[in-house]
Amino acid sequence: MRSIQLLLAISLAAASTLASAAVDFSTLKLTSGQFTPWQVAQTATFDSAPPADVYYTGGELVTGTAPDQHYTAPDYDHTQYLIVGANEPTSRITFGYHQGTTYFGFYFSTIDDYNSVTFHGSDGSLTTITGQQIQDLVPGSRASYYFNVFATGGTTFDWIELRSTSDSFETDNHAFIVSEVPEAETYAMLLSGLSLLGTMARRRRARG
Repeated sequence: MRSIQLLLAISLAAASTLASAAVDFSTLKLTSGQFTPWQVAQTATFDSAPPADVYYTGGELVTGTAPDQHYTAPDYDHTQYLIVGANEPTSRITFGYHQGTTYFGFYFSTIDDYNSVTFHGSDGSLTTITGQQIQDLVPGSRASYYFNVFATGGTTFDWIELRSTSDSFETDNHAFIVSEVPEAETYAMLLSGLSLLGTMARRRRARG
């Protein structure tokens, strides 16, 4: 009976993890520098093709700062970077077949409360982080930092969307750790296992 209770507890804990939001807020942090601090990550610099199995729709590629301040280059960034704003309000990042990313990072210029990043998790969750939430992490007066966040254990981000309802959300050097998305069958097997363990536990209790 004790072994069944232990297995049931482990399975329930796993089910709880799989059902939680994909964004692990404990890993959300800003770092200095223009690039990800994670050496295993692949980076889209927008000066060449993105990494394999990473795809972009929407947004504009620009360089420098617009004369009318329509967009402003991140500090020390003299290469192409991505903007979303009045002309192109969203840019969505998707991944190859059965692919997702367990990590997302980007270099940004001054961020505003009308900017946002939305994460769709392989667990079906949808989480939006606002520009104000990111701005609250900024420790000083510097305008440009590198944003980092990981998915919760056992999940991936299967698409990510950058959005701005005004001018402009400027980002560069997007980083990813692309991996396989957990198969739907994995969740089905887990639920079946939970059902079986529950039945076994009830039978053992009925026997006294």
